[in-house]
Amino acid sequence: MWCGSGRTGRERLRSDSECSTYDEECKIVVVGSSSVGKTALCHTFVTSDGEDGTKHLQKSSKGRRAEFDTWETVDGETCCMRLFELRMSAQGDDDEQIVRSLTQSADGFILVYSITDKRSFDAASRVHEAIHKIRNNSDTPLVLVGNKGDAFTEREVLVSDGRDMAFDIGTAFYETSTRMDLEKVRSIFHDVIRQVRCVRSRSRCQEQACNKVRGFIHRLSLRSKRKSLKRQSTG
Repeated sequence: MWCGSGRTGRERLRSDSECSTYDEECKIVVVGSSSVGKTALCHTFVTSDGEDGTKHLQKSSKGRRAEFDTWETVDGETCCMRLFELRMSAQGDDDEQIVRSLTQSADGFILVYSITDKRSFDAASRVHEAIHKIRNNSDTPLVLVGNKGDAFTEREVLVSDGRDMAFDIGTAFYETSTRMDLEKVRSIFHDVIRQVRCVRSRSRCQEQACNKVRGFIHRLSLRSKRKSLKRQSTG
């Protein structure tokens, strides 16, 4: 599913007020129906202490979208995290339209539903289909989250339902409570960051391999031209 980064010792911040000055930046979209706890999930994460005991938070709201800027150290490497929270209808009328605005540029997704709302679970499935359709790429970092895990008496979605969906779409699955399980909330965001790093690492390896092939073809072409010119000069 993911692979970790082996580099350490990155420069932290050139300016404590500029999240964008990090060497690594990840844009994560937290998406789901209204009232599933997306804002609570983001707020719990960005206001908790990181590995170094410090965090920075900026928050802004734009219509149905809220944004959070923070930084986090994952596996010894610090990155800037830009969290985009998208609120959407549980009926699915505008799932694809709303997701499309950030889907193309997002590095990863956290897909959230409430275990107390079966409609939000069904909507999550439709959102995943929309993400897959827009990106046209199965290698998309994504974590499925069943939130409000402390509301056992109001449960409408079983743990097995969440696991089955995660298996079907090929992603990690967590069931959590933003009020009771801070460590699991942090694990969710760390998981998607590790997936993003893995995808980027594979992309770099593929690019390097392609460059080697291009270089080899270029050298063969030059050799062929030289041989052709040599034959013409001797003939």
